[in-house]
Amino acid sequence: MSVEYSADQAADIALDQLAHRGPAWFMHRLDRKRTVAPHLELMSSRIAAGVEKGNYRGIFCCAPRHGKSSLISEGTSAWFLNRWPEKRIIECAYGDSFAASWGEKVRDLLSANASRLKVRLKRQDKGAVDEWDTTAGGGMKTAGVGTGILGRGADCAVSGTPVWTTYGRVLIENLSVGDI
Repeated sequence: MSVEYSADQAADIALDQLAHRGPAWFMHRLDRKRTVAPHLELMSSRIAAGVEKGNYRGIFCCAPRHGKSSLISEGTSAWFLNRWPEKRIIECAYGDSFAASWGEKVRDLLSANASRLKVRLKRQDKGAVDEWDTTAGGGMKTAGVGTGILGRGADCAVSGTPVWTTYGRVLIENLSVGDI
């Protein structure tokens, strides 16, 4: 017995399969306006392969406004939690409010697409943007420079922007006054 699908249904099935390949296709599946440019597909495939292998550390550099932060801070976090809702993520950035803005984007993305995703959020609290949980025991914590994350285990740590200093390339979170 053969099943016939409309073009839209066939496209959805294909995108569902692609969404498991990495965060870029996952984000495109949830919002078709998000394009999967070649540089984002390359970063996405490296992230996915590294995460699958374990103990992955990667640094990606590209010009501002080319989708790197959105792919890594929003897409990778959402993709990771959808694949493994029992795991925890810590998202670090140069400031608490900036880090929390990524946490809010991830939470809102997962919430808005709950019917299409495996991950479920524990509560729909609009106030909790810097720390929230999944029903499977995972979740996300965001932190800026100086925010305590000691003792908060994470299965995935996403960290922000590398900058050039007199010491070479350093994540902005690791800078001290006078390093630049």
